[in-house]
Amino acid sequence: MIQIVNGKLVTDTYHKITDQNILLFYDSHHPKALRDNLPFGQFLRLRRNCSTVQSFEVQARDLKDKLQHRHYPTKIINPAYKRARHNHRESLLASTTRDEQVRLTCVSTYTPMSNTVKKLINKRWNILLSGRTQITKPLFAFKRSPNIRDLVIHTRPRKQGDSQDQSTLWNLPPVSGHYPCGSCNVCPLTKRVDELDLKYVGVWRLTKHTNCNTRHCIYLITCPCNLQYVGRPTNRLTVTTSLRTHVLQTPLDLRYNFRSSATTICVVARQMLQCRSNPRCT
Repeated sequence: MIQIVNGKLVTDTYHKITDQNILLFYDSHHPKALRDNLPFGQFLRLRRNCSTVQSFEVQARDLKDKLQHRHYPTKIINPAYKRARHNHRESLLASTTRDEQVRLTCVSTYTPMSNTVKKLINKRWNILLSGRTQITKPLFAFKRSPNIRDLVIHTRPRKQGDSQDQSTLWNLPPVSGHYPCGSCNVCPLTKRVDELDLKYVGVWRLTKHTNCNTRHCIYLITCPCNLQYVGRPTNRLTVTTSLRTHVLQTPLDLRYNFRSSATTICVVARQMLQCRSNPRCT
């Protein structure tokens, strides 16, 4: 928040009345280094935003209460507050240059054994090199482990008539047909179908389950004028359909001399004409 006091701009951290305490619980299943350094990062944020020490002290007291409510021990809160308090605000506002040194990054899913693995790698790093060029010890980055939401939520549809006792979320067989994945910009252009009505072939029933992320399949584009275009992508349907949509929205090149019909040509015909000269669409 910015205020004018005695002709000078004074800033501090603004909190809405409806704001709630959303700080991470100290007993949460996260790396210990993250939990131990979270209070210092929050105090440092207040020190950077507050232009006066008095304003920082007021907001630091509120932050201490929030941290204690989230079960952070006093032996972590107080040293973090003192470290942030001794930093000069001018140095915090100054831009810093990052170290350009390239280091190997070891990425893994976080588990209770992650710290043990990290200590073991650092301890036996010279053995892991086994005579190779000297490399600095790696940085360790952890990915979030699967939570309950990841385990129970699926975009895979259920068969009609399946009861809850006959089929569960874990052993539900794939349903034949094409379905949107529910998480990409191509889903609004995709229909849920279990059979295709082909103009010159008839009804073609789908025997496999496909979605926007399926690779190496045959796709069908149907124009409002009922003209149909069949293609075979090498990428996922999401990438291919996005490219086709971009082509359809691109104005037709005037070198295709269609006289007065150039502005009323159907979208699928325009698509096929553009593919002749666009190597991306092959």
